[in-house]
Amino acid sequence: MKVWLFLKSIVPRWTTDPKEWILWASPFILFSPGILGGRVYYWGTILLQFIPWRHLALELIRDGEIPLWNPYSGMGAPLLANYQSALLYPPTWILMALEALGGLEWSAIGQGIFIALHLGFCAVGTKRFLQDWGIKDLGQMVGGIAFGLSGYLVSRASFQSIVFSVSWMPWILLFAQRLAFSNNRYQKRRNVSRLVVSLAMNFLAGHAQSSWYILWTGTLWMIWQSLLVNPFGWRAIGQRLGKNLFWWGLSVCWAAFIAAAQLIPTGEYLLNSQRSTGIDREVGLTYSYWPWRFLTLLMPDFFGNPARDTYWGYANYWEDAVYSGSMAVLLGIFAIGKLWFKRTTQSTGIVAHHHLKPIVLFWGGISIVAMVLALGKNLPFYAWLLDTVPGFDLFQAPTRISLIAQFGLAVLAAVGMDQWEAPHGKILYWTRLATAGFFSMFLVSSLVSFQFRDFYPTILKSFQLFGLMGLVFGLLLLLKPQDKESEDHPQRMIPRFSRIWTISIFMFFLVDLFRMGWGLNPVISIELYHQSSKDRDERKFALSQRFFLHPDDEYVIKFERFFRFDTFRNLKDWRALRQSWLPNINLLDETAMVNNFDPFVPARYARWLETVADLRRKGDNLTYLWLLRMSGVDSLIEIEGLEAWKIIPLEGSERWQFFPCAEVVKTSDEALTKVLSDPEFGLSKLVLESEKENLDAACRTQADSAATIDVFTESANRIQVKVDTSQGGWLMLKDAFYPGWIGRVNGVKKPIFAANGVFRAIQVHPGTNLVEFHYRPISFELGSILSVLSLMTLVFYRGMRKDD
Repeated sequence: MKVWLFLKSIVPRWTTDPKEWILWASPFILFSPGILGGRVYYWGTILLQFIPWRHLALELIRDGEIPLWNPYSGMGAPLLANYQSALLYPPTWILMALEALGGLEWSAIGQGIFIALHLGFCAVGTKRFLQDWGIKDLGQMVGGIAFGLSGYLVSRASFQSIVFSVSWMPWILLFAQRLAFSNNRYQKRRNVSRLVVSLAMNFLAGHAQSSWYILWTGTLWMIWQSLLVNPFGWRAIGQRLGKNLFWWGLSVCWAAFIAAAQLIPTGEYLLNSQRSTGIDREVGLTYSYWPWRFLTLLMPDFFGNPARDTYWGYANYWEDAVYSGSMAVLLGIFAIGKLWFKRTTQSTGIVAHHHLKPIVLFWGGISIVAMVLALGKNLPFYAWLLDTVPGFDLFQAPTRISLIAQFGLAVLAAVGMDQWEAPHGKILYWTRLATAGFFSMFLVSSLVSFQFRDFYPTILKSFQLFGLMGLVFGLLLLLKPQDKESEDHPQRMIPRFSRIWTISIFMFFLVDLFRMGWGLNPVISIELYHQSSKDRDERKFALSQRFFLHPDDEYVIKFERFFRFDTFRNLKDWRALRQSWLPNINLLDETAMVNNFDPFVPARYARWLETVADLRRKGDNLTYLWLLRMSGVDSLIEIEGLEAWKIIPLEGSERWQFFPCAEVVKTSDEALTKVLSDPEFGLSKLVLESEKENLDAACRTQADSAATIDVFTESANRIQVKVDTSQGGWLMLKDAFYPGWIGRVNGVKKPIFAANGVFRAIQVHPGTNLVEFHYRPISFELGSILSVLSLMTLVFYRGMRKDD
């Protein structure tokens, strides 16, 4: 009984507003094409990353292994440490369970379900965030749907990690503001625990860039609230500010410790990845907000839409998508204007002195700052920010900071809707004038569109739709019923008409956002994910055959054949996509490819791949093919146009190789230079990286220096081989060198050295050697211990009695 009471005390008791079910249901309607009817989502990273990562993790778990290492991509790479795989995020476990029950098909259906669930969760969190300010029901619902079904989230739904991570943003801000206003220890403990859980889930969801922006937003929000809440002088404000920042910082650190099993291995991976020295500036600034796309805040399809085969704008559609509804911006402007000239506007929410005016000022200001920073390379001083402000050079795509503006825009729209009253006086005059202006826009654009059908039809259609939406919304605003009984409106008539009007306003926003988001996540036959268990068993751990697709050919197949930015309607045959050699589709069939489509890859592998790619670009095909053979690549894939490709076998490739002697260098760049300078290196000579220069001082090459190599057992995290040799030497495994691999020879622990710039080598003795490579990273063990201890501490902290 005591155990039951303890568990009951730590489970949060939620109250559900029946209207919230509408927010939960709306994303399911929008994403129903990929959930019902035998069609599923596939576009971009869904097929190329998330479902393959989960599939491989599930297969490794079935084999009794922790999914730490991916042996099939890029000559081997970390799997769990790959942050965006989000293998420790609880919803990922449910998706893997669905695959275990129904195969890849159920996993693909679950993908659509969980995207919709997270968007609904996000909308409800935004509604509750607004509710705490005293915003009325209609404002809450408008704000919730404006962020939950916003252009930022819906257009990026194929980027699962972004959607999962951002869905926790309103909840983090909600519990942060409740923490700032906690009046006693019990309230503080409850809000701290909920904030810690929300932050931890955000960290585990797998998108560091979103988490980074959310943390900065939360910090600024806590500071702003601390400055507003206490009117008793600067000293009192300073004390409250210090306390709030302390609890906020403690919550962030606590959540990071809970997520340590993910964050520490990811940190190790980052330090050993191609991003360890930061992102190349040109690459990092590729997706900077295109200034002309500010027009899409009002008209989302001004430059076309790939779902309708009409997109002609710069770069891709979704990176610059920030849309909360055609009237959201105008409502936000109205909210700022009205509250700015109103002296006593005050929320009836959680704190008596919590004024709405400064809060609107905060979200309006931070939204403008975020959109300015989103301009990236289009901003004259952005290069200075990259060079001087810590954190700006950590991530690519500056446009993604518009996430903050997207949330702020939803908040402002909610406040504007909440502040709208039955129009009278100047507001009535300007509302009528604006409605007439929208009607004129609709009429003129319709006439022009009829006369000039070939003149940028997306522009004319956008003006036409914007005029129509403004006309309808203006009429709805003019019909706003009186809030109180009047002689002209009997009391019994007001509630009924008010409900009709409220439903009409909400449906206006809902239909508008459905119109924007419909088709932005294309679907395909569920047969794409059908997998033969016989084929899987035959291919499992068949790592001796390694395929390679030149990065330039990979780009052509990916972005010109299957995943074009201008249209989502070009793909008709799912079989061609499944049979293509795009990474990481190979994980679904468990075949080994040298290519790797992970966001992080080991730095050594990245340098090797760039070196190989440049050889073909320079026309040095002889060295290009030689280096591939030396690297254990035995199958080269070459494209023949956009529709076909062929496989060319490379003779003489081996995954294991014995060398009687080795030359020592100190860096991987030196090693790769050595290999390229002499064809004998990598074939009969070996280059090792070590600070010790006399590793092979006693080496004496004999005439008969061959070795017999037999693989005993092989799994993702462990490999055992038997090596028979008449003399000592070095056994090289042509898999990527990475910290965390432990080597043993005849049961004795031996160091593993980086070989030929990218591979692994271990020293063996004359005679018979049982060699073992075992992946057991200390980062994961340490992170797991910290996660368990931190989670246990949170459970006991939350379970303390009110009087403790």
